[in-house]
Amino acid sequence: MTEQEKRRYIIETAIGLQAVDGLHVSDFFLQQSERYISGEITLKELGEIVRKYHENNDKK
Repeated sequence: MTEQEKRRYIIETAIGLQAVDGLHVSDFFLQQSERYISGEITLKELGEIVRKYHENNDKK
């Protein structure tokens, strides 16, 4: 399994776990997760980016 395949598996697992709870991930998460899958950002950075985005946008 390539590194990119491993990263995609991690994201697909996270999306699946959200779905089990009846939740859906945001379009923003899907866009940013592609950056993680391609190796542009780390998983930690992805989490920080998504948290900051929702902190700023959920207040509006």
